[in-house]
Amino acid sequence: MRKFVRKSVAIFMVLIMVVALSTPTTADAKTLSTPKITKVSNEIDGVKVQWKKVPKAAKYRVLRKTGSGSWKKVADTKNTTYLDTKVKSGKKYTYTIRCISSNGKSYTSGYNKKGRSVERLDAGKITTLTNKAAGITIKWTKVQGAKGYYLCRKTGNGSYKTIADITNTKTSYTDASVKNKCTYVYTVRPYNNTSVGKYIPKSIQYDNNGHIHNYNNYHPEKGYWETVVVEDAWDEDVYEYHTFCGTCGKDFGTGPDAVENVGIHIVFDETNCEYYYTTPVKVDTIHHEAITERVYHKTTDAYYSCNCGARK
Repeated sequence: MRKFVRKSVAIFMVLIMVVALSTPTTADAKTLSTPKITKVSNEIDGVKVQWKKVPKAAKYRVLRKTGSGSWKKVADTKNTTYLDTKVKSGKKYTYTIRCISSNGKSYTSGYNKKGRSVERLDAGKITTLTNKAAGITIKWTKVQGAKGYYLCRKTGNGSYKTIADITNTKTSYTDASVKNKCTYVYTVRPYNNTSVGKYIPKSIQYDNNGHIHNYNNYHPEKGYWETVVVEDAWDEDVYEYHTFCGTCGKDFGTGPDAVENVGIHIVFDETNCEYYYTTPVKVDTIHHEAITERVYHKTTDAYYSCNCGARK
């Protein structure tokens, strides 16, 4: 009996060891938390993806799709940030992250099927800063996918301030609000409906070669008047109450005589008519014209200019 008990215990312990060895560890099974992307942003050299660290994760796989395409591997990394440099300006990219084993052969977590998206915009790159009598002319490279550009400026250790929002296809601007011998730092930042690109600053010291602006030329405000509709035109129907014979349908018109006449008709006329009723009848339509007002739209503020073209 003791031998049988000892043998049974031994078999039981072997079974426990077999089960323990055959069960995958947490890292081998797909039981790790799904990585959560915290930020996807345009950087100077590409698109930067950032996510939260997942405990016990050996490595991460960065997956990407373009437009409505399928997920494709971009890179494997042990970090929680990745800079994707193989992107093109004007294209939409969607990213998701998944935990993988140390050898990269199996996934150890799920993934966010929706992902995080960004429309790639290259950094705004100023090509030239030129001193002119009218001010400093800034020129930059056109960015594919941009619908406009924020032109910003700062002096010394100050902060950048937007001096122009250029919402067309222009890639140049003359800053007339500059002072002689003052150094300015400019940036051009492209944007569209969903994204904003980075920028590369460029500086210049303004020198107008001794020219002094006189600002003797006055330019009045410009604009135009427009007639706008405040209330649409409409038609008003006019009704009168008419008395009708309910049997034969004869119209006896309106007013007190109508009731009397229909009564005579029912009593004395040999028509076998029995009753009458009154109901509104449309007799006319009054047309009301639209109500309008004149509205002024200003297109250009009044300003003074120098003969060189500078303005204030």
